Amino acid sequence: MFLILSYQNEEILKKIKDFDENSAKDILDNCLKIHCDLSGKNEKDDMRTVIYNIFNEFMQHKASNIYLKAKYWKAYCLLEGYGIEKDKIEAQKLFKEVADAEENKNPCKHDAELRYAFTLYNKGEKINEELLKYLELAAEGGNATANYNLGELYYKGELVPEDKMKGRNHFAYAAQKGHPKAMEMCQTLGID
Repeated sequence: MFLILSYQNEEILKKIKDFDENSAKDILDNCLKIHCDLSGKNEKDDMRTVIYNIFNEFMQHKASNIYLKAKYWKAYCLLEGYGIEKDKIEAQKLFKEVADAEENKNPCKHDAELRYAFTLYNKGEKINEELLKYLELAAEGGNATANYNLGELYYKGELVPEDKMKGRNHFAYAAQKGHPKAMEMCQTLGID
């Protein structure tokens, strides 16, 4: 925690602009760890603001390998209102940019595809083609949550045409990846 607290000093934030990539990756990874630990704790808004600003600073380094990771987490902060006012439209734009970036340079591609798909969903509306496309891309990339959600959609046939076999296959894959709800569904449906 002391590493992040030291970044409250504006002098240190300025030094990020001249980072070397290895130490920057360590800093970003520590930010992500602390950011995840802060989820749901409103009293930590000041820390979230500092972390959001660090993600924002890292985004200035477009040539670096951590640029897309920082962009993904900035989008996440915008979507959830961590350290900044919620902005679903801007978050959606950033998630899509990360989702559409080349895979070999993109550690967050499949998570971004999932998040982008989720931002396209409006409760009660039919699933649109773009949402389904990105959910399927995330699932093909191995994202267990995307597979679980596709399993739900296809098995129940509520927002897409029903296809129980496809739904069962998605549940099975998500369960193999350790997704708890998918594991429950597999047990309920008798899927090995």
